[in-house]
Amino acid sequence: MVIAFAGRRIDPADSTEICFPPAAIAGVAQQIEAALQHLSASVLVSSAACGADILALEAAARLRIRSRVVLPLSRKDFRARSVADRPGNWGERYDRLLNAADSRGDLVLLDLHDHSSEIWNAASDRILRDAVAIAEEAEDPARALIVWNGRRRRTRPDATDYFRRAAIAQGLELTEIQTIPVTRSAR
Repeated sequence: MVIAFAGRRIDPADSTEICFPPAAIAGVAQQIEAALQHLSASVLVSSAACGADILALEAAARLRIRSRVVLPLSRKDFRARSVADRPGNWGERYDRLLNAADSRGDLVLLDLHDHSSEIWNAASDRILRDAVAIAEEAEDPARALIVWNGRRRRTRPDATDYFRRAAIAQGLELTEIQTIPVTRSAR
């Protein structure tokens, strides 16, 4: 199974909208690894932002699953805008994962120069396109996997929701992992 992946970044310390709290990292990492195993993943196609992307790429490495990394910007610009801007050692982890992907020929740099939200959508489109192409070549199914809080952001464009909608529009089955435990209210 070829997995097209997207997910939430870790929340900044001053966030007013909770999407992926740092306290959930360990549990989400375990769920990602379990999902990759359950889906019999052979390839993971993802970006490499701090949070869900890096957790998925690390799980793939532990499980010896090939991973392709797609970045909309140069390595340096993406690291500054989507990795090192949050607390934690995400930058070191990013560098290690990208070096490994680059050495395998599995690093795709779109190197877009637009500063609008469209660059994130372009990366999502490329992740989905590459996953489907790899699956077709291997005669293997493709599926989408997202890690998120289950709802669209209120305050700014939402790349994870865009990815989710684009995957569904392409007819890919979707697996979701929640970053915030779902609570059921008693009736």
